[in-house]
Amino acid sequence: MQTAAPTNPAIPGAVGGHATCCRDGLLAQLSTVLVELRALAATAPPGEYASWQLHLTAIKGVADFVRATQNPSASASFEQMELLREFGLLLSDRRRAAGLSRREVAKFAKLSDATIKFVETARHMPSRTTLLCLTSVPQLKLSWADIPFEVGGRTPFHTRKEGRSDAATSVHRSSLAAVTSNLNCYLSPSLEPLRMVMDLHRCLNSSGGFIEPASLYIEHQSAASYLAMCRQHGPTQELRHRLPLADIAHSIAAATESEHLTMFALGSGDAQTEVRFTQLLQQQQRKLHLVLLDLSPPLLSIGLQHATAVLGDSPDVKVCGALVDFRQLPLLPDLDVQQRAGTFAAKRRPRVYCMLGDTLQSLDHELRFVQYSLGAEVGDFLVVDLAASCVAAGTADAADSVFPAAYEEWLGGLLRRHCGSDSRIDFALTRSDHHAIPGSYSIDAVAVVQGKEQPPRRFSMYRWKRYDVARLVACLAQLQWELLTRRNYGVEAGSTATVLVLRKRATT
Repeated sequence: MQTAAPTNPAIPGAVGGHATCCRDGLLAQLSTVLVELRALAATAPPGEYASWQLHLTAIKGVADFVRATQNPSASASFEQMELLREFGLLLSDRRRAAGLSRREVAKFAKLSDATIKFVETARHMPSRTTLLCLTSVPQLKLSWADIPFEVGGRTPFHTRKEGRSDAATSVHRSSLAAVTSNLNCYLSPSLEPLRMVMDLHRCLNSSGGFIEPASLYIEHQSAASYLAMCRQHGPTQELRHRLPLADIAHSIAAATESEHLTMFALGSGDAQTEVRFTQLLQQQQRKLHLVLLDLSPPLLSIGLQHATAVLGDSPDVKVCGALVDFRQLPLLPDLDVQQRAGTFAAKRRPRVYCMLGDTLQSLDHELRFVQYSLGAEVGDFLVVDLAASCVAAGTADAADSVFPAAYEEWLGGLLRRHCGSDSRIDFALTRSDHHAIPGSYSIDAVAVVQGKEQPPRRFSMYRWKRYDVARLVACLAQLQWELLTRRNYGVEAGSTATVLVLRKRATT
């Protein structure tokens, strides 16, 4: 009769299990020590920071050694896991402060409940996509500066803490730039292009109405037709080429000593003009961060590809895009990534707000937008092109009564796609005073759509504005915008193509 052998506590399996428990306990203690030491180091005098960092590094080395003996194939270092735990606690604190459950955060971020749990409990290293989804939840108030570990193989970065030396801060800022500069496009979490297309379809199948300017470029077909018009319509192409960008660049360079500029291209479209302008500013010995903002996904994609292809190899230019409604600039995050990272300069760089390609005329109230939506500060620049009226408001001009054939093809194609290819479409131009700017007026393109067995429907599709430039400049001056340059560069349809360069001055 055989009896079971007594359990030998010295067998390898038992020893391995005991050793694993010891290592886990030791790692937990080292983690606690590191957290407490880091807190003490943050409050130490700047001159002692190097000594604290030396001892922190030594303890981290011990932790990495213990972890390596426990799992030599582990891909994440002890420091990374520690930082992951810190971020998990931060996410949990932000979620509770916002009064949200994990399920609610998952719903807002369009992630699974398990993903939120795993991030908070440091079970898995989150992907870049997961982090982008989390930073898009406004209630959490998370930014890339709150993410302290490696993302996609990039150098880890940390936020600045009290007591750190300037050298250490510079390293952290450089690391932040290395991560954020890899992201070249921001998508507004509140923007829904598909819903905008559906709303446009419903509007065009109603009894009539006003078509928002941004809706004209939201579809791929409409965007393609618009680009074809811009590139094939002779007068439009001529004005594009005659725009005095070199004079504008020289005027801005002469008005500021800053070597670094941030350019916000509002309604950038295909970005052809903005890229040429950036190149001319480069020739003025300036380093730039170009941010393209547009509400149309196809136009922003084309513009960003063009800008990246032309400027991407230049060490003095950073390019990014933002699919946003530029009328809501105050609601956007800080898109000036390089400025936040401190790559180019420690102080705020002047910004150049570009509204080229008739962007200004798409606004319902230009002065209100400039005053409340730009977010400009003293020393910033504003560049706008517009049509200066050659006739007084309330008087007629023969050229303004003819609807351009190129616009009829673009806008008519949009109407036929949504109202039916057999619909009869007639365009007419109407004039109205433009009350926001005294002495200015607008010309509205109204489409009359006649379908089978349907009453005619009227849609306001497009508008051109004719400005009294002197009064516009006077109104902007009351908002602390000083005129630096005015250039006339062409005449078309009873108006003079004009570009203005203004600079924000201090309140007197």
